[in-house]
Amino acid sequence: ITSGGDLDPPKVQRVFWATMEGVIAAVLLMGGGLLALQTAVVATGLPFAAVLLLLSISLVRGMKQDA
Repeated sequence: ITSGGDLDPPKVQRVFWATMEGVIAAVLLMGGGLLALQTAVVATGLPFAAVLLLLSISLVRGMKQDA
């Protein structure tokens, strides 16, 4: 995320982000249980799903124009 586009970021940075993901998941599980974790996953994944849907529609339209 903060490696400036480097394809092989430093190990310290990779360990930091992996640890942060684990800590966030653990806090959500301890604080609100599995339902809180599932809600957080859906809340963060839904915008990406909408963008992917729009990109898919755009891809199909572009392919139809080229044909």
